[in-house]
Amino acid sequence: MKELFNSIIKGFLATLLMGIGIALFIACELGSDPITVFLDGFNRVTKVPVSVVDQIINLVILFLAFIMNRKKIGVNTIVSVLALGICIQIPTLLIEPLNLSTQTFYIRIIGIVIGQLCLALSFAWMQSFKDGINALDCIFFKIIEKTNIKYRTIRIIYDGCFICIGYLLGGVVGIGTIISLLTNGILVEKFRVVIDRLNISQHKFSERMVKNNG
Repeated sequence: MKELFNSIIKGFLATLLMGIGIALFIACELGSDPITVFLDGFNRVTKVPVSVVDQIINLVILFLAFIMNRKKIGVNTIVSVLALGICIQIPTLLIEPLNLSTQTFYIRIIGIVIGQLCLALSFAWMQSFKDGINALDCIFFKIIEKTNIKYRTIRIIYDGCFICIGYLLGGVVGIGTIISLLTNGILVEKFRVVIDRLNISQHKFSERMVKNNG
Protein backbone atom coordinates (compact mmCIF):
# COMPACT_ATOMS: atom_id res chain seq x y z
CA MET A 1 0.00 0.00 0.00
CA LYS A 2 2.86 2.37 0.81
CA GLU A 3 4.50 1.74 -2.58
CA LEU A 4 1.19 2.37 -4.35
CA PHE A 5 0.74 5.65 -2.45
CA ASN A 6 4.27 6.75 -3.34
CA SER A 7 3.65 5.91 -7.00
CA ILE A 8 0.45 7.96 -7.05
CA ILE A 9 2.24 10.93 -5.46
CA LYS A 10 5.06 10.75 -8.02
CA GLY A 11 2.56 10.48 -10.85
CA PHE A 12 0.64 13.50 -9.59
CA LEU A 13 3.81 15.60 -9.15
CA ALA A 14 5.01 14.75 -12.66
CA THR A 15 1.58 15.66 -14.05
CA LEU A 16 1.60 18.89 -12.04
CA LEU A 17 4.95 19.74 -13.63
CA MET A 18 3.31 19.25 -17.03
CA GLY A 19 0.43 21.46 -15.93
CA ILE A 20 2.85 24.23 -14.94
CA GLY A 21 4.43 24.07 -18.39
CA ILE A 22 1.08 24.29 -20.18
CA ALA A 23 -0.09 27.12 -17.91
CA LEU A 24 3.07 29.13 -18.65
CA PHE A 25 2.67 28.69 -22.40
CA ILE A 26 -0.90 29.92 -22.22
CA ALA A 27 -0.10 32.84 -19.89
CA CYS A 28 2.78 34.18 -22.00
CA GLU A 29 0.63 34.36 -25.16
CA LEU A 30 3.53 33.77 -27.54
CA GLY A 31 2.04 30.65 -29.09
CA SER A 32 1.00 27.57 -27.17
CA ASP A 33 2.51 24.10 -27.10
CA PRO A 34 1.38 21.87 -30.02
CA ILE A 35 -1.54 20.11 -28.34
CA THR A 36 -2.90 23.41 -26.96
CA VAL A 37 -2.77 24.92 -30.47
CA PHE A 38 -5.01 22.08 -31.62
CA LEU A 39 -7.33 22.46 -28.62
CA ASP A 40 -7.59 26.21 -29.27
CA GLY A 41 -8.42 25.71 -32.94
CA PHE A 42 -10.94 22.95 -32.24
CA ASN A 43 -12.65 25.13 -29.65
CA ARG A 44 -12.90 28.05 -32.08
CA VAL A 45 -14.65 25.87 -34.67
CA THR A 46 -16.88 23.67 -32.49
CA LYS A 47 -17.23 25.79 -29.29
CA VAL A 48 -16.60 22.61 -27.29
CA PRO A 49 -14.73 23.56 -24.07
CA VAL A 50 -10.96 23.01 -24.23
CA SER A 51 -11.01 20.94 -21.03
CA VAL A 52 -13.58 18.55 -22.54
CA VAL A 53 -11.66 18.10 -25.79
CA ASP A 54 -8.42 17.60 -23.86
CA GLN A 55 -10.00 14.90 -21.70
CA ILE A 56 -11.40 13.13 -24.76
CA ILE A 57 -7.99 13.18 -26.47
CA ASN A 58 -6.33 11.80 -23.33
CA LEU A 59 -8.87 8.97 -23.12
CA VAL A 60 -8.36 8.13 -26.81
CA ILE A 61 -4.58 8.09 -26.33
CA LEU A 62 -5.00 5.87 -23.25
CA PHE A 63 -7.19 3.48 -25.26
CA LEU A 64 -4.62 3.30 -28.08
CA ALA A 65 -1.81 2.83 -25.55
CA PHE A 66 -3.69 -0.09 -23.98
CA ILE A 67 -4.05 -1.74 -27.38
CA MET A 68 -0.48 -1.12 -28.55
CA ASN A 69 1.63 -1.37 -25.39
CA ARG A 70 -0.41 -2.40 -22.35
CA LYS A 71 2.69 -3.67 -20.51
CA LYS A 72 3.82 -0.06 -20.01
CA ILE A 73 0.47 1.00 -18.53
CA GLY A 74 0.14 1.26 -14.77
CA VAL A 75 -1.27 3.37 -11.97
CA ASN A 76 0.85 6.40 -12.97
CA THR A 77 -0.58 6.25 -16.50
CA ILE A 78 -4.10 6.54 -15.11
CA VAL A 79 -3.09 9.29 -12.69
CA SER A 80 -1.59 11.30 -15.56
CA VAL A 81 -4.77 11.06 -17.62
CA LEU A 82 -7.23 11.81 -14.81
CA ALA A 83 -5.24 14.49 -12.97
CA LEU A 84 -4.05 16.65 -15.89
CA GLY A 85 -7.09 18.94 -15.82
CA ILE A 86 -6.68 19.95 -12.18
CA CYS A 87 -2.90 20.03 -12.58
CA ILE A 88 -3.37 22.75 -15.22
CA GLN A 89 -5.94 24.69 -13.19
CA ILE A 90 -3.83 24.91 -10.00
CA PRO A 91 -0.75 26.59 -11.55
CA THR A 92 -2.98 28.73 -13.78
CA LEU A 93 -4.58 30.28 -10.70
CA LEU A 94 -1.11 31.08 -9.33
CA ILE A 95 0.34 32.36 -12.61
CA GLU A 96 -2.58 34.53 -13.76
CA PRO A 97 -1.92 37.36 -11.22
CA LEU A 98 1.56 37.80 -12.75
CA ASN A 99 -0.05 39.07 -15.98
CA LEU A 100 2.79 37.59 -18.04
CA SER A 101 1.11 38.56 -21.32
CA THR A 102 1.65 42.25 -20.47
CA GLN A 103 5.32 41.84 -19.53
CA THR A 104 8.25 42.57 -21.85
CA PHE A 105 9.01 40.19 -24.70
CA TYR A 106 12.14 38.89 -22.95
CA ILE A 107 10.24 38.09 -19.75
CA ARG A 108 7.65 36.18 -21.78
CA ILE A 109 10.39 34.27 -23.61
CA ILE A 110 11.87 33.28 -20.24
CA GLY A 111 8.41 32.09 -19.23
CA ILE A 112 8.17 30.00 -22.40
CA VAL A 113 11.62 28.47 -21.81
CA ILE A 114 10.73 27.56 -18.22
CA GLY A 115 7.43 26.13 -19.44
CA GLN A 116 9.17 24.00 -22.05
CA LEU A 117 11.70 22.72 -19.50
CA CYS A 118 8.81 21.74 -17.20
CA LEU A 119 7.04 19.87 -20.01
CA ALA A 120 10.15 17.99 -21.11
CA LEU A 121 11.18 17.12 -17.54
CA SER A 122 7.67 15.86 -16.85
CA PHE A 123 7.73 13.49 -19.83
CA ALA A 124 11.27 12.30 -19.02
CA TRP A 125 10.42 11.69 -15.36
CA MET A 126 7.29 9.71 -16.27
CA GLN A 127 9.35 7.54 -18.63
CA SER A 128 11.42 6.39 -15.65
CA PHE A 129 8.40 5.23 -13.63
CA LYS A 130 8.06 1.48 -13.02
CA ASP A 131 4.32 1.67 -12.31
CA GLY A 132 3.19 3.01 -15.66
CA ILE A 133 4.47 5.73 -17.97
CA ASN A 134 2.66 8.51 -19.83
CA ALA A 135 0.06 7.03 -22.19
CA LEU A 136 1.47 8.91 -25.18
CA ASP A 137 4.94 7.53 -24.55
CA CYS A 138 3.46 4.02 -24.38
CA ILE A 139 2.53 4.51 -28.03
CA PHE A 140 5.82 6.18 -28.95
CA PHE A 141 7.92 3.41 -27.38
CA LYS A 142 6.03 0.73 -29.32
CA ILE A 143 6.64 2.66 -32.56
CA ILE A 144 10.33 2.99 -31.65
CA GLU A 145 10.49 -0.73 -30.93
CA LYS A 146 9.03 -1.56 -34.34
CA THR A 147 10.82 1.04 -36.46
CA ASN A 148 13.98 2.11 -34.55
CA ILE A 149 13.06 5.75 -35.22
CA LYS A 150 14.48 8.15 -32.63
CA TYR A 151 12.16 9.52 -29.96
CA ARG A 152 12.85 13.12 -30.95
CA THR A 153 11.83 12.38 -34.56
CA ILE A 154 8.54 10.80 -33.57
CA ARG A 155 7.88 13.67 -31.20
CA ILE A 156 8.43 16.29 -33.91
CA ILE A 157 6.11 14.44 -36.32
CA TYR A 158 3.40 14.10 -33.66
CA ASP A 159 3.66 17.71 -32.50
CA GLY A 160 3.87 18.98 -36.08
CA CYS A 161 0.60 17.25 -37.02
CA PHE A 162 -1.25 18.84 -34.11
CA ILE A 163 0.21 22.26 -34.92
CA CYS A 164 -0.84 22.05 -38.59
CA ILE A 165 -4.37 20.85 -37.82
CA GLY A 166 -4.78 23.37 -35.00
CA TYR A 167 -3.52 26.23 -37.18
CA LEU A 168 -5.91 25.31 -40.00
CA LEU A 169 -8.76 25.33 -37.46
CA GLY A 170 -7.77 28.80 -36.28
CA GLY A 171 -5.45 28.02 -33.37
CA VAL A 172 -2.78 30.58 -32.52
CA VAL A 173 0.78 29.67 -33.52
CA GLY A 174 3.77 31.73 -32.36
CA ILE A 175 7.40 31.61 -31.39
CA GLY A 176 6.52 29.56 -28.30
CA THR A 177 4.98 26.90 -30.53
CA ILE A 178 8.13 26.70 -32.67
CA ILE A 179 10.35 26.48 -29.60
CA SER A 180 8.25 23.61 -28.27
CA LEU A 181 8.22 21.79 -31.61
CA LEU A 182 11.99 21.94 -32.11
CA THR A 183 13.16 21.28 -28.55
CA ASN A 184 10.61 18.99 -26.91
CA GLY A 185 11.96 15.64 -28.11
CA ILE A 186 15.61 16.59 -27.63
CA LEU A 187 15.04 17.89 -24.10
CA VAL A 188 13.08 14.79 -23.09
CA GLU A 189 15.98 12.59 -24.25
CA LYS A 190 18.55 14.70 -22.39
CA PHE A 191 16.53 14.82 -19.18
CA ARG A 192 15.95 11.05 -19.34
CA VAL A 193 19.72 10.43 -19.44
CA VAL A 194 20.21 12.61 -16.35
CA ILE A 195 17.32 10.95 -14.49
CA ASP A 196 18.61 7.45 -15.29
CA ARG A 197 22.07 8.37 -14.00
CA LEU A 198 20.58 9.78 -10.80
CA ASN A 199 18.51 6.62 -10.30
CA ILE A 200 21.58 4.42 -10.80
CA SER A 201 23.59 6.51 -8.35
CA GLN A 202 20.78 6.34 -5.81
CA HIS A 203 20.52 2.57 -6.23
CA LYS A 204 24.27 2.10 -5.72
CA PHE A 205 24.18 4.35 -2.65
CA SER A 206 21.32 2.30 -1.18
CA GLU A 207 23.23 -0.93 -1.79
CA ARG A 208 26.30 0.45 -0.02
CA MET A 209 24.17 1.55 2.95
CA VAL A 210 22.64 -1.92 3.21
CA LYS A 211 26.09 -3.55 3.12
CA ASN A 212 27.47 -1.16 5.73
CA ASN A 213 24.51 -1.74 8.04
CA GLY A 214 24.84 -5.46 7.51
